[in-house]
Amino acid sequence: MGAGTNEKGFPLWFRLVYTFFFSIIMYVNFFHYGWRNILWFSHVALILLFVGIWSGKRLYISMAGVSVLVFHSLWTISFFAQLLFGLELGGVSYMFDSATPLFLRSVSLFHIFTPPLITIILSKTGYDRKAFRYQKVWGAFVIIMTYFLSPEKNINWVHGPVNPQNLLNPHFYLLVLITGLITIVYYPTHLVLDKKFGDKPS
Repeated sequence: MGAGTNEKGFPLWFRLVYTFFFSIIMYVNFFHYGWRNILWFSHVALILLFVGIWSGKRLYISMAGVSVLVFHSLWTISFFAQLLFGLELGGVSYMFDSATPLFLRSVSLFHIFTPPLITIILSKTGYDRKAFRYQKVWGAFVIIMTYFLSPEKNINWVHGPVNPQNLLNPHFYLLVLITGLITIVYYPTHLVLDKKFGDKPS
């Protein structure tokens, strides 16, 4: 383990580079879009990565992987489908809105780089099997917190898929959202990460 490297082998230069881009993304979201925008799972995952990279604890990085690998991969597919082929699959229309400054749009490109970053890190550190258990609780907490702290915005789709819904009782819909997130997104991701990276030593 070289100089400037922390417990799990993250060199100082890597920690500083990540911190630089992390700071830009957080600054833009906090001061341009408002602090509530940081409640998006995409940004919460960046915070988990920040903590994991600086502490050297793979649990936080594993939780970030369980949380956003699926969503960021879908975002990336949707982005390139529209960029290269003009296919609008949804979720990225704001990236092609010329009314929004290019710099603000470019900040969202972190969605593309997060999946390979998490995958590379976990290939080195291994996947912490406790991540699924912790992310279930953390994810539910973030959704409930988002629901009460941001009633006017549909952050994390707490008021409906893409757009607010009125078919279900809001609290029942929240329960459905949490259940679906855990069973359809988190658990399958956990299984894949555990199979691929779960044999690494703690």
